[in-house]
Amino acid sequence: SSILSFGNWQMKSRSKNPLDRHMGDIKRKRQPARLFLIFTILLLISSSVQAGGRGLHVKLRTADSKGNPRLEIIQLYSNSHALIIGIDNYTSGWSPLKMAINDAQQIADSLRKKGFEVTLKADLKADLLRSTLREFFAIKGADPNARLLFWYAGHGHTIRNEGFLVPADAPLPTDPRFKLKALHLRDFAGLMRLAESKHVLSIFDSCFSGTIFTTRSGGAPAAITRKTTKPVRQFITSGDADQVVRDDGSFREYFLRAINGEERADFNSDGYVTGEELGLFMSQQMASLTDAAQTPKTGKLQDVNYNQGDFVFQLPGKALQPAPFVPRVTCPKDTIWNGTGCVATKVSCPPGTLWQGGSCVPMCSDNAVWNGEKCITFDIVGQISDIVEEWGFVTIRLDKGKTVAVGDHLFVRNKDAKIGEVVVKRITGSKVSAVPLNMRVNALDVGMILSKQ
Repeated sequence: SSILSFGNWQMKSRSKNPLDRHMGDIKRKRQPARLFLIFTILLLISSSVQAGGRGLHVKLRTADSKGNPRLEIIQLYSNSHALIIGIDNYTSGWSPLKMAINDAQQIADSLRKKGFEVTLKADLKADLLRSTLREFFAIKGADPNARLLFWYAGHGHTIRNEGFLVPADAPLPTDPRFKLKALHLRDFAGLMRLAESKHVLSIFDSCFSGTIFTTRSGGAPAAITRKTTKPVRQFITSGDADQVVRDDGSFREYFLRAINGEERADFNSDGYVTGEELGLFMSQQMASLTDAAQTPKTGKLQDVNYNQGDFVFQLPGKALQPAPFVPRVTCPKDTIWNGTGCVATKVSCPPGTLWQGGSCVPMCSDNAVWNGEKCITFDIVGQISDIVEEWGFVTIRLDKGKTVAVGDHLFVRNKDAKIGEVVVKRITGSKVSAVPLNMRVNALDVGMILSKQ
């Protein structure tokens, strides 16, 4: 079985039945007709006000890099819907969980503040779990211009590399009826395909192997372009199959910090956190926190129709309005329209210099970098020999005889003299595993010089 990640926050309740503790499931006493009418009118007014904040305008760029000219501002979403499920009370042999419902409540509260229309459910049994998912993807997902977010906190399990969500009434995997009750992830993928919405992000605060999605390596996420707007079905899990996942709410907490701008999950500083940036941030933070004992996975559905776009969150204080219409301008060769004029896309620098940071700067030696004023020299330690698919980890071969220690900060230089900083987490023989502290070097390409200050 798998041990899942849930928070350590306490939630007060007057009832022992968790279904009585959440919106949509609370039993209410009958109210006088007049009070009921007033309440209904206020609810409709509130709903109409909130609906106006459920859309999202984004700033498109001409290419992946943040520094490329802005193309236009478009409305990416007209509505935002979320289905949040937490399961604590298992009734057929699985160990009960303590904080799944509390975590789900905190996620729901935060998403409502960000303009999502939220459906919150607790302790769902097999039939209700399936019908709730089908209704969410078919009904809420009928709007092609909406974004859908699904959060599941509860047990997960893997059998022969096939993942399952475990409803409240599922027996243990040793019972053949487990496969009748548990929701096979391949069936979940079919439910996701019911949605017409362009972007769907499913986050599982549980651990199982990624059987229906393709994981991605930890390169720097791209800026928002036309490709971002294409359909996508994305996944993030809090752990891999057979991993023991922290029971302290770390996964939920990092998610909330990321989408609320409390930690730097916006790697390219464009004012948005995309699904890819969120997955990379969660993976780096949890892997660093647990010394790689817990490695969240992220990826996209193995379907060419749903693997190009990217889910988008807007950070607080970054709201955009549609830009005024600008007539299309035909620019000369090797230039591009940036919204106000034609700017150069290719620059020829004098011999001994290279284009960096918007100007031609002196070209430093292999063991030095330009810091804006002069070339700073480093001691060469070794070469990066491999990129490990453990979300943010790089493997470094120490082939120069230098010594490093766990916790050392190292600097990486690529062929364009850009540098990235990494911190050593583990040493095994002649190799070390390190986690990037920033994303200034795109993808930390194989063959880059590693140097120690």
